[in-house]
Amino acid sequence: LPYTSFMAASDPQIDDRDAAEPISDPHAPLIQSGSDNQMDADNERDDTETEVIMNIDGVELQDEDESKSSKKCAKCCYCPRLVLSKLDEIDKKLSSYIFKWSPGKAMDLFFAIGCLAFSYFGFPLWIVIYIIIYQSYLYALCVLVSIVVTQILKRCIKRSRPRPSELGRRWFYLSFEDVSAEHSFPSGDTSQSAVFCVTLGYSMSWHYFVAMFGVVPFVAMGRIYFGRHYLGDTIGGALTGIAVGYCVNYFLVHHMYNIHNYFP
Repeated sequence: LPYTSFMAASDPQIDDRDAAEPISDPHAPLIQSGSDNQMDADNERDDTETEVIMNIDGVELQDEDESKSSKKCAKCCYCPRLVLSKLDEIDKKLSSYIFKWSPGKAMDLFFAIGCLAFSYFGFPLWIVIYIIIYQSYLYALCVLVSIVVTQILKRCIKRSRPRPSELGRRWFYLSFEDVSAEHSFPSGDTSQSAVFCVTLGYSMSWHYFVAMFGVVPFVAMGRIYFGRHYLGDTIGGALTGIAVGYCVNYFLVHHMYNIHNYFP
């Protein structure tokens, strides 16, 4: 027998050691690596599911907070909305009586004068007359500020104008005026008439300031009569014009002392 076979046969411990030692397999590292990758993928999937659950819980909590805040806002805004809706209903009901009124052609012409006097066709004429008489741009500045303020309010509030179908019989309807359907509040023409009265009151005398306030209701009535505004729109326009005219005139007259130095 060869020497190796003789040694193996003579020493039984060699067989035991060979049996105890594991047989090396070249594919073993690959199998182990695949199992590790599978474990890593399982761990990543578990982490992803945990993050998704946390995100879902966060979204649900956020939705609950938003719903609670919206409910609080709805409760807080309920009373003001109710009051505004009631005022809007009363305003439209009172205005409907003027809409349906049909006194005849003479009254149509009379109210048309008030509408055109302080529209975009009329107030430039008053500016020129004021500049010629008083040699000042004070009224022009007041008109400019009034236009800016009323246009900002119109675009923020966006109240719908009356429908022409609500009006009674008219000789003419001032259809040549290009007006937006959602710029009803406040009335710009009524605001201009109020600015005109306040400026004349500061420029001439407080007697004229009081007497000229008859112009404001006249202009407001014409705007309602021809279906351009509701009653509340003209009241808002009058208050806006008074506030603008008073603030601008008070600042210029009382704080610039000699206005002709600034507006020759």
